[in-house]
Amino acid sequence: MLNIRNLRFSRKQLQYCLVLALSIISVSANAQTFTVKGGALYDYMGYYFRQEFDIVVSGLPKVSGSKFGLEAVILNIHHDRVSDLKITLQSPAGTSIWLTNRNGSDNGQNYINTRFSQFSKDGLISAAKAPFTGNYRPDGQLEFLNDSQNPNATWKLFIEDLKKEKTGVLDSISLIFGNKPAHTTVTNKCDMAHISLCKCANGKKNGELLPDLVIVPYFSKNQIHEYAWNDA
Repeated sequence: MLNIRNLRFSRKQLQYCLVLALSIISVSANAQTFTVKGGALYDYMGYYFRQEFDIVVSGLPKVSGSKFGLEAVILNIHHDRVSDLKITLQSPAGTSIWLTNRNGSDNGQNYINTRFSQFSKDGLISAAKAPFTGNYRPDGQLEFLNDSQNPNATWKLFIEDLKKEKTGVLDSISLIFGNKPAHTTVTNKCDMAHISLCKCANGKKNGELLPDLVIVPYFSKNQIHEYAWNDA
């Protein structure tokens, strides 16, 4: 004899499984990673030169923005002195940003599973230490690459070595696209237009406002550095 209650329960199970399957398909469709292997990195040649590594992207929505677009970039590089390197990412539309520009101090080595995203949990890449394993905000504005551009086509990673003697290898570069992209946000801060947001030290009503260089001493010490015109 057929049990109607069991039949109804089975239908609910089937409906649940169908919804779950559709959710998985939706997540898969909205989060895609494109990874390419790199190659040997050239040492400084005494003149302007940058290596190009192409990442072909396809099958994504034709317009990027606040709902879908580039979420993160993952970089793996083995290099004996990463402060030699200036690394730029360029979208198919030609917009380019710095991922990292000569970070790592004088003896820092490697970028190991370095993730660049707008919503980083480990702070600025410029204030971090090699091998930069973690999730960092790049030197440039990642959200500029999601400005209603079509992400489908060839993205370019440019690497410039700006100092002699040390070489390395680009192991891989990954671009992650999804429904939590980098996007422009507006946050009011202490400035002439928002005086009420300015606060003096120790709760005082009056005082001098110091430059940001004093607020971030590690950044000041390690990144405010002049390179000679013939630094090679």
